[in-house]
Amino acid sequence: MTQVIDFGAVEDKKLQDVVKFLTYRCGKSGKLNRTRVMKLIYLAELRSIEKSGKRLTDCIFKNWNYGPFSSEILSAIENIGTDVKREAMVAKEGRKGEFLIPIKEKTFVNLEKDEMTLLDEVLSTWKYESNENIISSSKKSPPFTWTSRGDTIPFEEYTEFIRNVNLAKHDRFRNNCIVLSSDEDIDGYLSKL
Repeated sequence: MTQVIDFGAVEDKKLQDVVKFLTYRCGKSGKLNRTRVMKLIYLAELRSIEKSGKRLTDCIFKNWNYGPFSSEILSAIENIGTDVKREAMVAKEGRKGEFLIPIKEKTFVNLEKDEMTLLDEVLSTWKYESNENIISSSKKSPPFTWTSRGDTIPFEEYTEFIRNVNLAKHDRFRNNCIVLSSDEDIDGYLSKL
């Protein structure tokens, strides 16, 4: 089955600013390709939910072959503007691809301080990891594993899941002791969170 993906004009200026921020933070290393941008933003979405209970952007991610995919992010990359160039290169691993390179020394992005801090935290963990490791980790994340190929990643469910985990961590379920004695019990309990 062929799926049509619309790569039309970017409506979300914030998403372009997130892509631009990542590009400038990664510098001229040539390590920031489409796959890496896609997964870094996905991981930032998860981190944002875990830290603040809300998403960084409103883009929709789908379960795809190489992990979470967003046509909106691809559109933001395609329409990135004049502060970033897209350059075809061969990575040191031998793969050809299009990479994002900053053109200027500095650029302006319209992001809140806490959003930039969040993106810096994600980069501090993932900036030097291989694309394969980033893909593998994003494919192992709970909201991705809850879906099948082509399904929308359920960030609302993940937000509720994290909220319930945090409640449990803070001992709010003290009077509701549950004994989980098997892997099936644990899986069943976690699926209800």
